[in-house]
Amino acid sequence: MQKLALFDFCDTLVGFQTADAFVDYVRKKDGNLYMKFLNLTLKVLIKLRIIAVSNKFFPSAGASKKIKLLQLKGFNIDKLNKLGEFFYIEMIKPKLITPVMEEMRGLAQRKYEVCIVSAGYSTYLKYFTEEYGIKHLISTEIAFDRRGKACLGRISGKDCMYAEKVNRIKAIFTDQDVNYEESISYSDSITDLPMLLLTGKGVVVSRDNSQSWSHQYKFKEIIWD
Repeated sequence: MQKLALFDFCDTLVGFQTADAFVDYVRKKDGNLYMKFLNLTLKVLIKLRIIAVSNKFFPSAGASKKIKLLQLKGFNIDKLNKLGEFFYIEMIKPKLITPVMEEMRGLAQRKYEVCIVSAGYSTYLKYFTEEYGIKHLISTEIAFDRRGKACLGRISGKDCMYAEKVNRIKAIFTDQDVNYEESISYSDSITDLPMLLLTGKGVVVSRDNSQSWSHQYKFKEIIWD
């Protein structure tokens, strides 16, 4: 039976949250007044605590992420792909978390099917999976127009978060004989609890300090600095 090694990406394999950071990278490299205006609007909403209130009452809505993504509206897909490649090379590669990367390589050598399961965007994550020969990338997708050329500034389908991660994992492997009890999953956040509980072994990735919830669920923990 097939064994899976499921890895969240942001703050699990790389030491920062990549989705908003990618939009900021694009704005700095090739931004226009529209992008700068939307970014300023988001800062005002955050300062007025409107985003905080939205997150409290509608945690799965992702208001901040959606407003941030609007900045990419109208961008050509080829340009975004190229900027995604540069973002991977310049921003992600230098900040990969060494002990977790070593675990990923070790599991691949032991014939686990490695899968990246992330709320980050495939626009740049695909360059990571290509470099490391990872077959499965399950991530949030950016929507484009019917010709597949111009960015619509929104997510295509559902954001790959919370229980949606488990839904997508099961959908991809529905016709395959998977031993979930012998599989393993990695994440830094309790929001990925559904994925961590899907497999027989869950590993929590923590920066500097241990997280109490990891002990509550008796997960192994990797603490890095």
